[in-house]
Amino acid sequence: VPDVYRYALGLHAEDRWYATLRLTRTAESGPGGVGWPERIVCVTAAGERHVLTPADPELCGCADAGASTDACRCYAFPLRSVEAFTLLTFEFTFPRVHIAAYQNASACARVTRNARLLGQGWPDTAPAFVYRTPEAGHPEPAVPFIDLTGTIAVGPWDLPDHNPLTPLFDTLFDGDPAGRTIAIGARYAYTLVDGSEPVSAMLPVVQSAVGTFDDETVPTLTQALVEWNEREQPETQGGAWAFRVSLYSCADAPLRRPVLQLRHLRSALSTPPGPPGRA
Repeated sequence: VPDVYRYALGLHAEDRWYATLRLTRTAESGPGGVGWPERIVCVTAAGERHVLTPADPELCGCADAGASTDACRCYAFPLRSVEAFTLLTFEFTFPRVHIAAYQNASACARVTRNARLLGQGWPDTAPAFVYRTPEAGHPEPAVPFIDLTGTIAVGPWDLPDHNPLTPLFDTLFDGDPAGRTIAIGARYAYTLVDGSEPVSAMLPVVQSAVGTFDDETVPTLTQALVEWNEREQPETQGGAWAFRVSLYSCADAPLRRPVLQLRHLRSALSTPPGPPGRA
């Protein structure tokens, strides 16, 4: 279920300079987990960037309208820095959201003028005399793609005491595995030269096709690694499993579009008692 918000942005000027921005928000659908912008920047036609700061609700009319901070917030311009009635661009930065829960985003905008001809605190203008443009927006939503190429340690491989795959997928899916589409592969990695950027030799072990995650995904992969380990008996000192995981968009399932790719998840092999294996 998509999160849909409707924001209304109002500007208040004093002596030809913008003083405050009033932002009102209405949640129309969805769980409402995105929240308010954590940063608002006003960019002038000359390219000057001005960061707006949270302000007292009484300064821009939120308090007069009886709205709570859940529906209305005020932001102050730097004093006499942005001239009123000029061409401006506003950048809104929202808090981070989980890629599994929010896999695309879209926005549209329209302009309303003359809504309050007499200013703040006076009655609204008659609806027939309020000018509104049609909504304009991008034809397709923006789809993020997070591609992490660096090595990420996910804990040791020490069956049956510790299997790092279960907490890995719990984090990857934000606790909701239903309907997730993934591909996962595993390689045996042996460290040739240790250091801050170690040099490792990689040997392919198993690679899945793109498919739906279910209760058999982790056991099936684990069994394949156990069988390969028993058959090949690789060196465990300096050895590790190197997993590669891709998460695909649920919103664009027919396109098989990846939204997250983790190229090297490293799980060190435990050293069992007895004679070492062979590298």
